[in-house]
Amino acid sequence: MRIKYLIILAALLMGTQTASYALPTDSQQPIHIQADTADLDNNKGVLVYRGNVIITQGSMKVMGHTVTITRNKEGGIQVMTSQGNPAYYEQKPSADDPVIKAYGKTIQYQLTNKKVILIDNAKVIQKNNVFTGDKIVYDTARKLISAGNKTTTTTSTNKPGRINMVLEPEKKK
Repeated sequence: MRIKYLIILAALLMGTQTASYALPTDSQQPIHIQADTADLDNNKGVLVYRGNVIITQGSMKVMGHTVTITRNKEGGIQVMTSQGNPAYYEQKPSADDPVIKAYGKTIQYQLTNKKVILIDNAKVIQKNNVFTGDKIVYDTARKLISAGNKTTTTTSTNKPGRINMVLEPEKKK
């Protein structure tokens, strides 16, 4: 069951075009974007939103100071990068599961490569389960999680050079 939680926790980052780990209706909902400013470069297919950016689609919410969206030739989203202090992501994976929340200074969705990357003070929370590290990568195609830190030194009891997980026991019914 703990492995299931890790997969579900990582699935939180799957975004607008990977609805298999989100509420089935999320991908059918309109995308709403709010920001203080927006710049669009049609030639490069790049949209940049700045200032208290909030993007929602169904149960999915992305927030950051700056969100950059790179579109492919067909107009679909290729990469979405949210930056903040921290950037934030949340989504309800299914009707029966609690909302998954993720934080990092940078959250990058590589839809082409089917990867979601949390960088710098990365943190994923579902219910009372917490997974932290400097970098968390989720390969959505292979359903693999990879986590690591920039440094391997340990200088305190928190051991900042290590991945930290807290998995709450399941409550017996």
